Amino acid sequence: MKYRRQIARFGAGRGLVAAALAIASLPAAAGEGAAAAPDPLVFNIIVRQTFQSCGGCGIWFDWQEVQANKARLVVIYEFGGNQHTAEYQHGLHGMDNAHSIWIVSGGGHDEAAKHEMLIKQTPHRNGLFRADASDIPVDATIIEARLHLHLNSHEGLSNSDHSSTLMVHECTRDWDWNSVSWSQAAAGQAWSTAGGDFGREVREIHAGRDMHDRGFNKGSPNGFFDFTPYVQLLQSERDPGGDADTDSDVDTDIDSDTDADADADSDSDADTDSDADSDSDADTDSDADTDSDADSDSDADTDSDADSDSDVDSDSDADSDSDADTDSDADSGSSGDGGCTAAGTSPLRQEWFVALLLLLLGIRRGRRR
Repeated sequence: MKYRRQIARFGAGRGLVAAALAIASLPAAAGEGAAAAPDPLVFNIIVRQTFQSCGGCGIWFDWQEVQANKARLVVIYEFGGNQHTAEYQHGLHGMDNAHSIWIVSGGGHDEAAKHEMLIKQTPHRNGLFRADASDIPVDATIIEARLHLHLNSHEGLSNSDHSSTLMVHECTRDWDWNSVSWSQAAAGQAWSTAGGDFGREVREIHAGRDMHDRGFNKGSPNGFFDFTPYVQLLQSERDPGGDADTDSDVDTDIDSDTDADADADSDSDADTDSDADSDSDADTDSDADTDSDADSDSDADTDSDADSDSDVDSDSDADSDSDADTDSDADSGSSGDGGCTAAGTSPLRQEWFVALLLLLLGIRRGRRR
């Protein structure tokens, strides 16, 4: 008779656990546990003239209606043991994620200023360039970054100007290539400060040292400027994002110290069928999820099956060979027979599973009484 009751309890307990496992393994709700995308890598700069050597001495980067002359960002990086080169230029292979333009004080949006950067202190003109390089893997190593520009071959840089200076800043606000102006970053969206939102200084460009001395002038209008340190900084600031933390420790407040001093006569390591004379202090009603007939104040017989190995941290002192994990992480996905897990289960769903399992076990215990 005793064995028939135990067999019945065993089957019912396994049914409860199976139901709870089925609920825990249901697909997560939309967005729950979804992978977070890494931060983008956007090269967004604004350029102003800080020293003007003469009244008309500006610096004018102009594509002059030639595709190859458009502003172009080239980034060399290492990833997966190989070296790669990424190029960002409007119209290159149909690309539309690299744009340049200049804006003038008091003026509105000017379509003719696209693909150019005319930079002057008086009258005030600032240049803008932006490229989205987010296709570079977040864990890639930036080796080199260069911004290639083309001077207007007639008025790009005076032959006598060896002292004008440009300062390149990070632009702290996104802007719309089709509507940006001196007063607005986009239609209906004003800059914080007229002329653009200036962030940290990126580098200086000196007409003598960085241009004439390197042979970059109207007679040889194709040149580039190094931006390697800045792009390396942008890359280092990216958040990799990644999978939602489904392995985080879900604290269900079920942990306590267990004094495993009870004498347990167990026939196996999993399905314990022992008569355990113990005095366990089961602060939770799961009572170690064992099938033992416990002659104790805590009524350790909860009709549950220790073979479910649900990894619920219990406070039971019933020391059986089932080794109920008293300090396991509830986030492990309710390990079932043999420790198999409910793959793809989110922490929230696992927490519901633990609560449901404890509730079902408590109901059965109440009925038995």
